[in-house]
Amino acid sequence: MGVIEIGLGDPYTLDSDIADIIWVHDGGEVNLLDGGLAQTMEVYLGASLNISGCHRTLGAESQWIRVFESAIVTLKADSIASVSPVPTDGVIAAPFTGTLFWEHEGIAYELGISTGEDIAVEIVAGSIANAGEDVYIDSVDQQVTVIEGLATGASFYRWLKEGAVLLDWTEVGGGAANLALGALDTALPLGAHTLTLEIGEPESDGYAMTASDTMTLTIQNTPPDASVSEDQTVQINLDLIVVSASLMDFDGDTLSYEWRKGGEVLDFGSVSAPAGGDPVAIDDLLVSPGDPRFPLGENIVELVVDDGVNEAANFAAVVNVVDTMAPTLCPVPSRRILWPPNHKLLPVTVWANAFDNGGGR
Repeated sequence: MGVIEIGLGDPYTLDSDIADIIWVHDGGEVNLLDGGLAQTMEVYLGASLNISGCHRTLGAESQWIRVFESAIVTLKADSIASVSPVPTDGVIAAPFTGTLFWEHEGIAYELGISTGEDIAVEIVAGSIANAGEDVYIDSVDQQVTVIEGLATGASFYRWLKEGAVLLDWTEVGGGAANLALGALDTALPLGAHTLTLEIGEPESDGYAMTASDTMTLTIQNTPPDASVSEDQTVQINLDLIVVSASLMDFDGDTLSYEWRKGGEVLDFGSVSAPAGGDPVAIDDLLVSPGDPRFPLGENIVELVVDDGVNEAANFAAVVNVVDTMAPTLCPVPSRRILWPPNHKLLPVTVWANAFDNGGGR
């Protein structure tokens, strides 16, 4: 077992299990990484110990490090929340003797450490990019959709789609690293898109990425929509029934449509809808007065619209057929004048000429 003494100069990196004793003196610096452990490590006045990992196969009692006098100890973790004991304002106060538990780059570690009276363990949270869960939206919702990313331990972020920059480096605001789809220069096409959130820090010649994460944004074809005329009331056997409608399709699909009543197709057609969702009128549904398919009462007319991609969309209009007009009489006699006045009786026939638009008697 040998002794390794580290003083002012290049930092010493420990990333494997060694049987030596390590003494770190004034100005010395040791980076303890995943897999690293010495038989004994002691850190003295003016030295620095940077911990981001340690040996993960030995028991905690075999992994003790002793820190004396005015050394500097930092612990790099995924987040403050992953450290135990829980730090206060990012620091574990001195003196501390016990086992540190933390996570770095998703790996859990534990390390026994004892510090002097004036030694605090500063927690340095690593950079973590979280692009969020996968998102599914209809194409019409792009303008109002915000992809909510999170950035920890970094000052700037950007979003990319399969290598192309969607949003260039932007300052992180309160941990938020959002992408507003409505602010993009060009709307994304239909389909699945892999979006990457990169976070980092500015450098003299640009930005240095420190972490990244991806999510999948799937943009689906928006179902068609329609605007149908308001409910109407018509007199039976007198009024023409007119039902109007306009169709919309955000994706600009060709729409086929059918007017139906009780499963029977009354009329049909197709129309090319402009992209963006502007309405396009279709031919009115015209039903002649007295059509037996529209009896007294409430009649539901269904408009079925199909864009060839989504399930057909159904819309309805109500036609109330009423009989609120009273029947009329227009009697006409066969003789209007009895002449001459000879006191003789003559036969007279009177025709009632009764009318009722509802067909009543």
